Amino acid sequence: MSYSCFYRKPLLAALFFAVSFHLFGSDENQLDSLNIGDAELKPSMYASFGGKGETAFSYNVSRLDDSSSQSATAFSLPMAAIWGEFGFGKGWKAMVEVQFESGSIGADGGHSLDLSLENLWVEKTFNSAANIRAGLMQVPVGGIIHASLPTDFFGVYMPVGESTLLPDTWLETGVSFWGEASDWRYEAMIMPGLDSSLFTADEWIHNGALCPMDYKTISSLAGAFRVDNLSVPDLRMGLSGYWGGCFNSQSQTFGGNVGIGSFDFDYRPLGADMIARGGVTFGHIAGVETEASTNLFTAGVEVGYDLLGLWKRCDNRLYLYGRYDYVALESLNLNRVAVGLNYFPLDEVVIKAEYSYEHQSYDVSTFSLGVGFAFQSADLAIRR
Repeated sequence: MSYSCFYRKPLLAALFFAVSFHLFGSDENQLDSLNIGDAELKPSMYASFGGKGETAFSYNVSRLDDSSSQSATAFSLPMAAIWGEFGFGKGWKAMVEVQFESGSIGADGGHSLDLSLENLWVEKTFNSAANIRAGLMQVPVGGIIHASLPTDFFGVYMPVGESTLLPDTWLETGVSFWGEASDWRYEAMIMPGLDSSLFTADEWIHNGALCPMDYKTISSLAGAFRVDNLSVPDLRMGLSGYWGGCFNSQSQTFGGNVGIGSFDFDYRPLGADMIARGGVTFGHIAGVETEASTNLFTAGVEVGYDLLGLWKRCDNRLYLYGRYDYVALESLNLNRVAVGLNYFPLDEVVIKAEYSYEHQSYDVSTFSLGVGFAFQSADLAIRR
């Protein structure tokens, strides 16, 4: 693959924060007078920043297949990112997000740090029902859009299915129009199509999103939409879809289409004491010569209960949860069951333990541990 999407300059991160903190106003009286932290009363110019990260350990208790019967141990860093949002007044704001990834190993044995651009957009707000955004942003398809933080899903790793078969995280350069009205939130997005030369049998269209920094031809367009409804108490329901043409970067030809439909939900009948999340996704590839499966179906559901919720004076949370996932492709039929614990000493920090059993062409039993965090600062005034 000839696309190079990453910046091998860790100093960008230091520069990003240096500029941000130089702009942040620190006068206590100024912050109080502007009601900083109140989402309803933001200053005319403001900045906020946040981050997420997770580290994980996995041990294959058993692996039964023809190729290997050995157990394996792995340490990994599934995600690490920082972002900043900047409000300029009169309804204008922008967001920048970068993600850290382990890089290559040099001739001297040293490791480099790669940075990838995850979000870079400018938005204009006319009112709560009408916002327009342009730049690099997340494609609003599937339940994964609500499970991008370690604190938003129970497993040590992101759920299989959408995270392994759709682009992860699905980012594209485009234009979107979104808004909220009553119990509804909607979004529609126009973007370039996918690169069909990167579709594979095991990962479907996972690698098909072109590098955000590459030139995007307008000859291959795609569209996506999402609608969320909150009219039922304690329940969020989301319907999303995608349809777009394909571009083959190897043969420099256009042709074929990819269609995706998805439904997801988040149900909390006992508030934070009980959480049920899940969804189903259908996919179809037409008119493309590829080794990838023509059809995709994936479904997953997880339910967790806060054991410490029985003690009302306890601020910590300890979720006992179970999860089931199913993935069907022409080359893959996967069933996965997992049980585990999520301990939240703080709302921003989670410690995870999980045992999973996965059945496909072979069976794998895995024990995993993970520690994750996610935070968002209050809005801070910017000095002019």
